[in-house]
Amino acid sequence: MPKPNAKRSRPYDTTTPTGDSKRVKPGTSQRKGSASYAASFRANELFVAVMTEPYHDLTAEQATGIRTALKLKFEDELLEPSTTAQTAKVHFRGKAHFSEGVLKLWCEDDYALGWLRRAVSDTASQIPGTKLVVRPQAEIQRRILCGLFIPEPNRQKDKLRRLLALHNPTVNVNSWSLVKAERQTERETPGVHLLLRVPESDVDKIKQRERL
Repeated sequence: MPKPNAKRSRPYDTTTPTGDSKRVKPGTSQRKGSASYAASFRANELFVAVMTEPYHDLTAEQATGIRTALKLKFEDELLEPSTTAQTAKVHFRGKAHFSEGVLKLWCEDDYALGWLRRAVSDTASQIPGTKLVVRPQAEIQRRILCGLFIPEPNRQKDKLRRLLALHNPTVNVNSWSLVKAERQTERETPGVHLLLRVPESDVDKIKQRERL
């Protein structure tokens, strides 16, 4: 039986190994959680990628060209007497690297992110019909590796792409990236085996049609 004058237990009260009650300071864990979430959200905004719009995978060569163009823009601004102080504040963590068809960077702060957006907007895309933009890395399309065998080994890659586009009007075949093409002429039915990186959303649509 509880003592008549015993205080009602609170949901956040804990007990020490000696049996004494110990009350947790209200709001402590909530404040830490909120701060941690805000910091994570802020960090995600500074993890960015240079990509094309509409989206097409960049090649390693194209990504290198963008990286070189950004470096030259930075150096040109740094050598301008009127902008040296401002440009000197632009910092990135680590090195820009090519991955998943985009150029990934980690901006130190909002100032660096703003500079990057301005510099990219003045950089021409090497892919016709597209422009370069800066987007959070969280927006990078998730890709799935898919294998496709086509029983016509002598077709050119560009014709294969156009043929796939005609057979799949509900998806953007131009957003698929070719990882490897291997001609197989020794099998009973000669052809070419394609290894493709396809957006997950396109894979779902293809599965619904049960054909490619």
